[in-house]
Amino acid sequence: MNTYYWLGDVHIAEKLASMPPDSACPRADLERLSQSGVLRQTRFSPGLEKSINDFIDGKEHVTPGSTRLLREATACSTGAADKIAACMCSNVKPLGLAPRYWFPEDHTSQLRERKIMEKSDLQWMRMSHDSLANFDFWVHITFSLRELDARQPDEASASAVDFPPDELVRLRQAVVKGLPAYLSKVENSPTYDDFMNPLEQFVVLQRFVRSGLSGKLGPDFPASRLVELSSVTRPYVPFQRTIRWEAADPSIDAAAILKKADAHAAEVYKSWRDDMFERRTMHKPICDAVSR
Repeated sequence: MNTYYWLGDVHIAEKLASMPPDSACPRADLERLSQSGVLRQTRFSPGLEKSINDFIDGKEHVTPGSTRLLREATACSTGAADKIAACMCSNVKPLGLAPRYWFPEDHTSQLRERKIMEKSDLQWMRMSHDSLANFDFWVHITFSLRELDARQPDEASASAVDFPPDELVRLRQAVVKGLPAYLSKVENSPTYDDFMNPLEQFVVLQRFVRSGLSGKLGPDFPASRLVELSSVTRPYVPFQRTIRWEAADPSIDAAAILKKADAHAAEVYKSWRDDMFERRTMHKPICDAVSR
């Protein structure tokens, strides 16, 4: 199962459905895309397939005709591998695009803070042996309604379809197994703890401060001293450029867009990109130490 392949297939389907009705379907081009792996078969797990089908059925009931592209493209993508191109030509291209149609905008993976009850035993402040117990791994697909004329998403319509709980459990197992080697070989971290401990410490500290500011730690919590604490500890925090903007589509030249919008924004983006290039080239850790 790989929803990235499916997203690619639906993007191709959108282009086909937007072609003039009397134009010929580019069957040979689709076959080449299939042979090169750009257009390829998708296999959903039963749970994810049900979630997507439920989403399609629900949205079709509210806005009839808005899920035709999504439904037919999905049927082609999950069908026989050697029939995808033919299916796109016979089932997708003749559809055309509805005035408003549902479209999968992205596939998002997230590292979320795990929700924990803040009890008086302060277990919610406890660190874990692998620095992962305070995190949840999450994956979802974001859909939105697109307007035919603009071919742009209506952000107000954005709806997320979460991956089923059993798949998130398997995802966690895979991450736990592969993370140490990834941090060493890809992120060039000196040790697993060098990378993971600060992440968990930040989450726990953030949880503590949030509880204090919301009054859960009592009226005597010295909230005003946090400003002083920030000022005192600032000299011990190294500076590292981090990304502030990221293009949704890898083919988009974010640097050029930012340069047109704001010179300072473009310079900040270039600084981050140069820093990442140097770290990769020199095999330096992607993340510096969090304190001196």
